[in-house]
Order: sequence, then structure tokens, then C-alpha cells
Amino acid sequence: MKLSNKLIAGALGIVLFVLICSTSITLFVIYRQNLNQAENLLNQSIRIMRDDMSLTGRNLLVSSHQISISGEMGSKVNFMRQQGAEGAEFNVIMNTAREMVKSIYNNAITGNLWKVAIYDKNGDLTAFVRKEQDFSHFGFSYIKTGITAGSLKTGEELSLINDDYWKNQDKISDFAMKMSHIKPDKTRVLFERAGKYLTMVVHYPINLEVFDFDSGKDKIEQTGSVMTVYRFDDGFVRRLSDLAGTEFNIFNGDGLSVGVTSGFDTISLEGFKPITGEWDIQSQAVTLNMLDLNEVTYIQALLPVYQNSEVIGVFSSIYSTATAQANTWELFRIMCLILLGCVVVIIPVTFLFSRSMTRPLVTLFTTLSDIEQTGEFVKRVEIKSRDEIGKTGAAFNGLMDSLQFAINDLNRVLESVANSDLSERITDDLKGDLEKLKIQTNQSIDMLGKTIQQVMFTGSQVKTGAKELASSAQALADGTTQQAASLEQISSSMNEIEAKTINNNENASQAQASASHALKTVQKGNGQMQEMLVSMNEINMTSASISKIIKVIDEIAFQTNLLALNAAVEAARAGKYGKGFAVVAEEVRNLASRSAEAAKNTTELIEKSTREIDKGVDNANKTAEVLNEINESVKSVNDMVGEIAMASNEQTHGIAEINKGLIQVNDIVQRNSSISEETASASDELFSFAMQLESLIERFKLLEEKGAVISPYDELPLDENGENRRLLT
Repeated sequence: MKLSNKLIAGALGIVLFVLICSTSITLFVIYRQNLNQAENLLNQSIRIMRDDMSLTGRNLLVSSHQISISGEMGSKVNFMRQQGAEGAEFNVIMNTAREMVKSIYNNAITGNLWKVAIYDKNGDLTAFVRKEQDFSHFGFSYIKTGITAGSLKTGEELSLINDDYWKNQDKISDFAMKMSHIKPDKTRVLFERAGKYLTMVVHYPINLEVFDFDSGKDKIEQTGSVMTVYRFDDGFVRRLSDLAGTEFNIFNGDGLSVGVTSGFDTISLEGFKPITGEWDIQSQAVTLNMLDLNEVTYIQALLPVYQNSEVIGVFSSIYSTATAQANTWELFRIMCLILLGCVVVIIPVTFLFSRSMTRPLVTLFTTLSDIEQTGEFVKRVEIKSRDEIGKTGAAFNGLMDSLQFAINDLNRVLESVANSDLSERITDDLKGDLEKLKIQTNQSIDMLGKTIQQVMFTGSQVKTGAKELASSAQALADGTTQQAASLEQISSSMNEIEAKTINNNENASQAQASASHALKTVQKGNGQMQEMLVSMNEINMTSASISKIIKVIDEIAFQTNLLALNAAVEAARAGKYGKGFAVVAEEVRNLASRSAEAAKNTTELIEKSTREIDKGVDNANKTAEVLNEINESVKSVNDMVGEIAMASNEQTHGIAEINKGLIQVNDIVQRNSSISEETASASDELFSFAMQLESLIERFKLLEEKGAVISPYDELPLDENGENRRLLT
């Protein structure tokens, strides 16, 4: 963006910012003032409503007082109560009751009362009137006849003798037959609900002056009470709205009773807490809040109405914020017109001012652009103004002169350096950074000359060292090659030793496996021999048991033979009766003899078997001892073979590690051989590069001092032998 455009944009931006901020602040202040005016208007409307309700309350009190004293009301109420208690006929009390009704009817019409009722001393309904817009209802109550009521158009005169509109009724719903909740002995002003309406109710006592026989003086006695009711209806709301200039609405509980705002049907009573003690609407605080209704924002003033410490209704006065918004928008339009006028005036003035400032700057910019594009420092600017911009142009021309002079001198010196001539220097006087440039350039050329001297000497040393290095590298390569051949032979021999060692290790492992198998076999045979010894011992024990059994059989045969002998003796004694028994006894004796003979033979065989078994046990014990000795020998052989196998295995691992080490050494020797060959080749190349470096450096011409050219070996430090040292940085 051009500087002129920036100046214009900056001026406009500042003006716009100031105007926008001032406009916003002004609009906010005006809007708040309008809102404050609206709140003041709502508070004024609530005061008007309170004054109106206060006037209504005074009118109710005045009307109640007039009713209580009109037409000897106290005497009539007392008469109606007494006649009702005595059970008098209807005709006796009819005229008195009609007179009472007419009196309260006339007061209701003149006092604009909604309802009027007379209660006697016991709280029973005596007479009543309810006035509507078109018709008025009235009547009286008598114990014997019940309710007698009638109606006529509102405003017509009530006739006492016309019986057409006096009719008996069973009940009346608009009045309580018994005022049990309150028996006023003094004046009370209350707010009550009546259907959907809120009402103001006044209870006023009806007194009568009677003679006190005890004291002999007159005294005041209450004979009843009058109740007058004013209903807050549409007329009340519209009248207050016209007076205050706000919209009034009355809510019976949270539902709308009467109002002038469409769509405003409910209200929340949660914010109103119960109260304790006596309540007066004149001292009740007003609540202000914002209300959005039908896409319109209102400021609302709320005045709650209490009965027995609970909220029974709310008087609401609302005022739309549209007027405040309209005034604010009107002011906003005026401020926009002012802003537009300021912009129209400021743009030409800012344009002329920016032209006078930017013209010399454009000339300076054009000159700098030409110098940047062409690289020529001979161009200058012509600015005639004497302000800071003119001084800037003069300073720019002076700067260009100094730069052109310094650049010409620098070009001269660098041109000599480009021609390998390091004897030229910048000698003119300069200032500031140009003086630093002069010093740094001269020092750079001096350092370059000294460096070339060192490079000359170092190149000679490098050439000699490279030649020696090439010779040494060649000898190292030959020795490394021979060493690699020897390592290959050693590695081959170690491979053969490793193969034989692995074979011995495998044989030792097999021998260990065979010895282990033989040891297991011998241990198994020894175990079986032990089992055989156990079996033979059991056989020996069994033979001994059989021998005992044979002895028992022999004893049984002996006893049987003895019994057979005794049986034969007894049979002989029996004579002919015992012959059969003697034969049996003979056979038993023969059987016993054979059994004894068989037992004897069996005993001899068993004894012989026992002797043989004893010999077998002795042989088995000797065999077991031999097997134990074999087991110990095989175990010892197995241990020795295991040690041999372990040593062979460790030897195999050691030879493998040696072989790996030889392989690594062989690889290193091979790499060293390759590196040696590469080093020899690089040394040859280094020698050729040193020759080229020497030929290149000889082209430079150094600074002369006292008419002589500085030698490449001059100003170099000498060692202890008087020779030049190598300088490497």
C-alpha cells in the first residue's frame, strides 16, 4: 500500500475510531437514561395505583360508615336478630328487611361498590347487594323463610312495595351465610380473592346506643357489621393505564385476572416470600425486572398483595423498551450522518497533506530503486524542501559520495589481488564502518600474504613427506601381504586341529554314553539279584512253615493210629456187635500209617529242598557282591569318561575361539594390506598434488619491504638447528 494511502487510511481510521467510540458511549448513556426514565415511569405508575387504591379504601370506609348509620341500621339489624330468635312471622320483619336492602342498594350505586353485606351480631347474613354492569342483585335472609332476593337493571330505583322481584331462593352463592372467619369489632381493610378477581374488602362495625340498666346510663353496643367490597376489574385497569401511560395487569395468584397486555396470561410467584406480622400495601416494596413478551422487551414493576402472610395476587405495570430503542436508533442515525460528513471533509485535506509529504519520498525511493537495479552509485536526489525529508535527501547524497569513493578504492585493491598481486593496500582516510572496511580489507590481504608464505613452505614439506610416506607405505604393503599369507597357513592348520578335536569329542561322548548304559545295566542286574535273594528267603521261610505243617500232620496220624487202636480194643470187647466197627478201625489205622509214612517222606524232601535253597542263597549273595564290585568299577569308568568328554569339549571350544581370533586377525591383516596399498597410492597422488601446489603458489607477488620481495621463508620461526619450522594453523 502506498504511503499516501496509508496516511489517508490512518487519518480516517483515527476519526472513525474516535467517532465510533464517542457514538457508542453516547448511545449507551442515552439508552440507560431512557431505561431510567422508563423505571421512573413505572415507579410513578405504582404510586398512582397506590394512591388510587388508598382513595378506594377511604371511599369504602366512608360508604361503610354511611351504611352503618343510615336509616337507624343498628336498630334494624338488632330487630332482625331478635325477631329471628323469637320466630316472628315474615310479615313482621318484611318491611324492615326491605328498608335495609334499599339503603345498602342506594349506597352501592352511589359508592360504585361491587358487593355490600350486613351481618348481625352472631355473624349471620342479614341483607346483601351485588352490583354488576347491567343488573344488580339484592336480598335478605330470615331464619323461617330463608333467602328472599331479587334483581333489576343497574341504576333503577328499588321499590319497597313491588312484590314482582322479591322471590324466595334456596341459597345464594355470592355471599357467605355465616361470617365465621371474622367477627369485626373494629374497622379492617383486607384484600381477598373473589373468583378470578382481586377485591378490596372493608369490615365496619354497626353500633347502637342502648340504655344500661345496671349503670343507668347509655352505652354503645355492637349489633352487627357491614362488609363492603370493591372489585379490581377492567375499568380499574384501563383507567390506571390511561393515567400512568403504562400497561397494567392484575393476577389472581399466578393466573391473569384482568389486563390490557395481550398474551400475558401467567406470572411466577416463586420470588415472593411469605411475610410475618401486619402487612400494608403502601409500604410493600416494588420489584423491577425485564420481561420478553411477543418478541418485545418490557420493563416490569410488580407489587404483590398478601392475605394471611401468603401472596394471593400481583399488580403488574409494564412499559416497553421500544421507545428507548427508537430514541437510541434515531441518535445513531444522526451520529452516522455526522460521521459521513467528517469523512467527506477529511479525505481531501488528508490527500493534499499526504501529497506534500510523499512527493520527495517518492523521488528518494526512485533513486534508490535505480541504484539497486543498476548498481551505479553516481546518481543523486534533488529535494528542495528544508524539513526533515530534505535533510534526509542531503544525507543520502553524502552517503552515496562516501560509498562511491570507498568502493572505487576497494575495487582497485581487489583488482590487484585478482591479478595475484598482494602488494596493493587502501591508503585513503575513511570514517565509521568504511574505516573498519578499510582496516579489515588491508588486514585480510596481509593475512593472505602470510598464509601463502606458510603454504609455500608447507607445500615443500608436504612434497618431501609425501615422497617418504609413499616409500614407507609400499614397504608396509609388502610386509602386510607376507603376514597375510602366513596367517592363512596358520588358519588352515588350526582348522585341521579343530576337526580332529571335534572328532575326539564325539568319540568321548559316545564312550561316555556306552559307559552310562553299562552302568545302568549293571545297576538293573544288581536290583534283580536283590529281588531274587528276597524271593529265595521267602521260599526258605515257606519251607519252614510247610515243615511245621508236616509235623502237625504226623502228630495227627499218630493220634489217629492211637484212636484206631483204642477203637479195635473196644470193638473186640463188643464181640459180634463190634465186628463192623473193628473193620473200620483197621482201615483208619492203615490210613493213619500211610499218612505218617507220606509225612515222613515229605519232610525229608522239604529238608533236602531247604538245604539246596540255603546253598542257592549263599551263591546269590556272592553273585550280588560281585555285581556290586562291577557296578563300582563301571561307575568309576563312567566318571573318567565324562571328565575326558568335558575336557575334550572345552578343548573344542578353545580351538574354535582361537580359530575365530585367527579369522579376525586375518581379516584385519587383509584390510591393513588393502589400506597400505591405498595409502601408497594416495601418497603418490599427494606428491603430485604438492608439485602442483608449488607451481600455483609461485605465481603470487608479495608485498615488498625496503625494495626487496619477501621470500617465502622470511619471517618464519627457526628451530634449534636454525631451520624453518612448519607453520600450520
